[in-house]
Amino acid sequence: MTIPSAEGFLPAASCLPCTAEEERAAVDALTREADANVKDGDLRYLISQSWWTNWQSYVGLLSYGENDTDIPLQPASRPGEIDNRKLVLEETSSGSEDTELQRTLREGEDYTLVPQDVWRKLYDWYKGGPEISRKVICEDPTSRRYIVDVYPLHLTLIDERDNSARTIKLSRKV
Repeated sequence: MTIPSAEGFLPAASCLPCTAEEERAAVDALTREADANVKDGDLRYLISQSWWTNWQSYVGLLSYGENDTDIPLQPASRPGEIDNRKLVLEETSSGSEDTELQRTLREGEDYTLVPQDVWRKLYDWYKGGPEISRKVICEDPTSRRYIVDVYPLHLTLIDERDNSARTIKLSRKV
């Protein structure tokens, strides 16, 4: 009996399972590339801050001994699936750009923003979700200052003829 090679069955770019160091290096490279080439319309993805902190600890970007305690750093275990459910309203947790966020979220406390390629790589490794993307907009073209439009303006239009309603989202950039 001949057993065929596994070549061709697994994607060549797949890196499962990666070591923590390989994950950190891949995410660092993708982040640097995205930051160096940022432009209007790029996507950034929200990731739960608690999951992101666990991942950073796993790959060695956080040290629990850095906050004036003498707690020895123990190797962190690989985090589970990405869990963004606390970031979204339950009734709208199935979209990407259409996902309705909780209104009290704060960057750095509740979520962090990562470039699209970083999200794809993390999702490839960990799965989970829901996927929450937002567009990058240029706030000041002269200084090339970019921001992420996390909470775009929502307008509900009502047609009085048949009482139908439609919600549209508008970016700060018009």
